[in-house]
Amino acid sequence: MTKDPIIQPSVIFIVDHMSLGGVQRIIAGLAAKDYGDVIFANHSKGALIDNLPKDTQLITGGRSPLAFPITFIKIISYIRRQKPARIHCFLSTGVFLGWLVSFIFKDINFIFHEQGDYLHRHPGYKFLIRQVSKRGRLIACSRYMQKLLKAEIPGIKIESIPNFINHDSFFPDERAGTLFRVEKGIKTDTKLIGFAGRLTERKGWENLLEAYSKIQSANSMLLIAGTGENEETIK
Repeated sequence: MTKDPIIQPSVIFIVDHMSLGGVQRIIAGLAAKDYGDVIFANHSKGALIDNLPKDTQLITGGRSPLAFPITFIKIISYIRRQKPARIHCFLSTGVFLGWLVSFIFKDINFIFHEQGDYLHRHPGYKFLIRQVSKRGRLIACSRYMQKLLKAEIPGIKIESIPNFINHDSFFPDERAGTLFRVEKGIKTDTKLIGFAGRLTERKGWENLLEAYSKIQSANSMLLIAGTGENEETIK
């Protein structure tokens, strides 16, 4: 007797945009592992993240000022056709969209992921986080963020699941490290301090440069890798 095939529950992602960013890499990584059927991005912003699987369906509201209502309508239409079992919501607009959708489709499992980006940047964001915690599962990207949110928004129910690292892409490689030192003319005993990420102010690169200036020595080197709006400033 043959067993019935295991059918994975339909999963969708809702996010602000799918250009370069940490959250976007997490979504792309999950999609690469065959978790997730479609990504809804509220608007198009710059070039798409480079590691998005080719067979992943990406639906956006475009660059129109009406991107938000367009995306909302597209999400509603998709859910009514495909009936997904689970919806993951990321970043402020993605969380807000998911919160609105949760009032229409009450039998879907909603997961709201909180990175803390807008906690002190928008006066109404704390209210939104309190409300989404009542509509689904609220997850902080770190224990620090979980503790901070509990202190800032007393009484909310929030879990902590750290952002994952894809070991298929990030792993120690001594040979590659040796070759890198040879190509760049870096001595084997030089201590390397690295930063890799989007080069924007809120990623803290200024703090890194300030800290490095206090410990800088002839036997160390600071390496910065990434792109972003502050790239020329850093150079």
